[in-house]
Amino acid sequence: MTYFGSVNNSGYGLGLGLRSNLIDKVERFGSFDYVDLSDSGSNTSFTLGMGYRLTKRFQLGALYMADQDASGYGIGFRFYFRK
Repeated sequence: MTYFGSVNNSGYGLGLGLRSNLIDKVERFGSFDYVDLSDSGSNTSFTLGMGYRLTKRFQLGALYMADQDASGYGIGFRFYFRK
């Protein structure tokens, strides 16, 4: 049976992320995140990735993310509006 309804939870989250260029067209990034929801528990996760600038406006990236329960890979595409 699927239950539809509202859930009310309070808590807080903290995150820290860094980005830096290895060379002109290659960027690396990473982040750590912590979320504590009073009734649902807490979760700590991290993300590591790299991006390659295809042009001045487009970047292609890959990342790895993991938390206490799961992990996964992803790919992304970034568009810069001003460059």
